[in-house]
Amino acid sequence: MNDGISVDANVMHGFTKSYVHDEASQARELVEKIESGLGFAIDMNGKIEQQWLDTCGNRPGKPFFEWFYQRLKEGKIRKLPAKLDQQHKKRLRIDCGFPRDRYEMTYIEVANVTRRRYIVSEDMHFFEPQLKDADESTKAAIKSSRQGRVSRYLTTLGITVGTIALALEEL
Repeated sequence: MNDGISVDANVMHGFTKSYVHDEASQARELVEKIESGLGFAIDMNGKIEQQWLDTCGNRPGKPFFEWFYQRLKEGKIRKLPAKLDQQHKKRLRIDCGFPRDRYEMTYIEVANVTRRRYIVSEDMHFFEPQLKDADESTKAAIKSSRQGRVSRYLTTLGITVGTIALALEEL
């Protein structure tokens, strides 16, 4: 089994803003911690790569573009065969309200084939999609307690979803 952490594009976007301006942030601290440790896991089909580049900078010469391809070359970003049984995808979508036709399922599929089985995200879709429009304190409580339907279901599969703050403590 491979290793690496599945990191959502919203986290990479926070990292990129800090990286470009050479500022400290929790996102930057976490990305640098993952980079020097377990590394990043992305899918072989390029969905996560595409989302990261679209979100953070997809042209040569852009800081994130250069950062990404250097880390890929160094083996700190690993492309893995993403996989999750259809029954679990169906449960996530029907029972938990997980979105269709987006990149999110790919992060789960990638985490599923790693030893650490961890996803870092600030996106409510990974916790409780029905509460994506809730007030910030409600969303923060759901994320920190991991009590949303999606995060609870993923736990039954052995996959942990953590915010940046939780990941800094746990990884």
